[in-house]
Amino acid sequence: MTFLHTSLLAAGLACIAIPIIIHLLMNRRRKPVMWGAMRFLQEAFRRTRRRLLLEKYLLLAARCLLVALVALALARPLVGALGASGSQGRTFYLLIDNSLASGATDDAGRSALDRHKAAAREALGALSADGGDRVAVIALGAPAEALVLPPAHDPGAVAAVIDAIAPTAARADFAGAMALVAGSLRPEGAAPSTDAAAPPRADRAVVLMLSDFLEGSADLGPDSGAPGASFAGVRLPRGVTLIASEPAARGVSNVSVVGVEPLRSVVLGGAQPGEARAGEQVRVSLRRSGPGIDAPLATTVRALLAAPGSADSAAAESRTVVRWNPGQETATTAIALPPTPAAMHGGGGAVITVSIDRDALSADNTWRRPVEVRDSLRVGVIAPTRFGRAGGVDRLDAAAWIRIALAPRAESAQSGGEIEVVNIEPASIDSARLAGMDAVFLPRPDLLAEGAWARVRLFVDNGGLAVVFPPPGVSVHLWGDAFAAAMQPGWTPARQAIELAPRGGAGARLVAPTGAPSARGSAPARLLSLIEGELEELLRPVGVWRALPIEGSAAQSGETLLALPDGSPALWAGPIGVREAAPADGALAADTSARGVLAYFAVALDLEWTDLPTKPLAVPLLNELALQGVGRARGASWAIAGARPNVGRRVAELARIHEPDQPPQSAEVVAIDAEGLAREAVRAAGLWASRDERGTRRALLAVNPDPVAGRAGAQPRDAVGAWLAGAVERADDTAAPGATSAVVWLPTGAAAPGGAEPRAIAAALRDALGAGAPRSPISLPLLACALAVALLEMLLARWASHASLVTSAAPAGGAPLATIGGAA
Repeated sequence: MTFLHTSLLAAGLACIAIPIIIHLLMNRRRKPVMWGAMRFLQEAFRRTRRRLLLEKYLLLAARCLLVALVALALARPLVGALGASGSQGRTFYLLIDNSLASGATDDAGRSALDRHKAAAREALGALSADGGDRVAVIALGAPAEALVLPPAHDPGAVAAVIDAIAPTAARADFAGAMALVAGSLRPEGAAPSTDAAAPPRADRAVVLMLSDFLEGSADLGPDSGAPGASFAGVRLPRGVTLIASEPAARGVSNVSVVGVEPLRSVVLGGAQPGEARAGEQVRVSLRRSGPGIDAPLATTVRALLAAPGSADSAAAESRTVVRWNPGQETATTAIALPPTPAAMHGGGGAVITVSIDRDALSADNTWRRPVEVRDSLRVGVIAPTRFGRAGGVDRLDAAAWIRIALAPRAESAQSGGEIEVVNIEPASIDSARLAGMDAVFLPRPDLLAEGAWARVRLFVDNGGLAVVFPPPGVSVHLWGDAFAAAMQPGWTPARQAIELAPRGGAGARLVAPTGAPSARGSAPARLLSLIEGELEELLRPVGVWRALPIEGSAAQSGETLLALPDGSPALWAGPIGVREAAPADGALAADTSARGVLAYFAVALDLEWTDLPTKPLAVPLLNELALQGVGRARGASWAIAGARPNVGRRVAELARIHEPDQPPQSAEVVAIDAEGLAREAVRAAGLWASRDERGTRRALLAVNPDPVAGRAGAQPRDAVGAWLAGAVERADDTAAPGATSAVVWLPTGAAAPGGAEPRAIAAALRDALGAGAPRSPISLPLLACALAVALLEMLLARWASHASLVTSAAPAGGAPLATIGGAA
């Protein structure tokens, strides 16, 4: 037998000592005082001594039993049905929705999460009062988190856990929660029970789901009623009782920021020291949902560029207004950032913060995007230095064309450009020299030794950009072996160049692929996105006569920015560290935890190969490749709440950056595993700093609200019921998919947006569980027994006192004669 309140039991049992102490004090030995009639009393005491002792001990036992019964009743013993101590009570799994959608507020300013927590507390009290129940608590904010599991008997501790549940910016993970419940009911490796008399644990399990089941919380999907399709194939065993709060009858009108894409992730400073550069353009994507979607609306969008964690309320911000038409769900607008303050120049991280007007669901009204603020980029050109005058245009080598394209103003002695070009000799490559570069261009890769390739690989691993060109004047390209071994791009350059067109003719044309998918998936924009609108026009006059193509599956490990006439990559960009996947499919898998970008141009910048260096495309092509490539190479700067951020292998931990008006979160530091992934999911939106093993900050990471979780439209009860019914195994899984008999709904009054009375929730829960379920209400009988013992103690005390009042005939004085114990 166990007790619900063991502390009350211990205190009550200790109180049994009170009547014992009183008994001992009343029976202390006293010094006898002899007087004349003493011997007659002693003789009477000897005759009645045994009876008096029996009376005293009976009275003491009654008083101790009374205190023990009261203590047992207050401690609420947990026994099985019908008082059998070997039986089990029910096990309740409370699934509480703390996803982003649970932050929606009603007219009174009360959030849905507050209502869910209040309902859970009242349900907890109602369930625990029956005596034999255990309770588990699972928070649904993705990924689902087991707050109390295995189930516990202590309702006080469980209530404290419920009160501490905080909202998240992630979607609701019903599938993960059901997996936790299924794992608790059917532990892995547990042997099946052979006791036919004992019911399966599933028969006494109740899953109580508290959610409004808005579109952002419950993704019903097209096959929501199919068995096992609702929760990623997770099925609860037959016999589990599903109880759910009524879905919200009406959603909330919500406008969400679902994406912020700066045209460049590296913001460059002004041309002169102390000058504020004009703001960069930012593309903002919005979406609205809920009942207000059919009405016109105006939304103010604000953009701010500031240092991370800055509390400067006077910082300049840009504004624009988005006007919605009736029925319009999505909108995209461009907004220019305020001029970059001169104080931010010189290198460092900054954060673009885009916000909109507050609405009923304010958690998705802000989106953060870290960027780097730099005076200029340092780009190294690894090629032999040529002394003397270069002569005519036809005498310029590939390295010279690259320098001219990257810094076209350098020849006119103008300083302060966006890109600073540094010449590096192939024989003098070292890690310290490369560490000061943002990108390197390699027009002569045939001059690099194996050790130099290893240092270039380390440079890219640390977040650098490397752009490789085939060397002109080489008939057999043996350098490709060392290049592929060190960089591991998932492909190798061909050994010999191919002729695309006769020399002296118009030359073959390069092609700009349209809608080519990126293997990186999470990359928000293509490297040449700023010039894509003009790319077709700029490519028209460019001719190509020779190329060194890629051999291998380059399309599966990166993206093709420009293509040769046969569709093979002419300009490829992607990650390094690509390895062979399972031998069964022979596919290539990119090591996405690696930072850095490798780009390969299959055409040498030599007039024997192409006339691109002399065409207008050369300058914007190489500039955008450098500017956007450096931003991409720094690694992912943002992640979605509910995921494990991928920050790279050289990061040891993520540390939270506290921002003004941000509520405190439980996790302040998140460790990073050997693959570069956070060891735990980050569920709340905010800013983080990645730090290496020495504690040095490497980069900023913004965790933003899940765009899917912000959909605030209501869903029909029948559709939600069919979706939930698929979580429980049925005797006949071929039954109609829409059957909802497996779900018991709490009445509408218990799940109303305004909340419900505690008694209504408790009564609704008892009705849902059914009145015929076996219970163990023995606290009340114990109190009744204590009352009976108290009456018995009164009678025993009266009997043991030997006191009576007898009234006889009055003597001469007229006063009645009182007798004690029957003697005159």
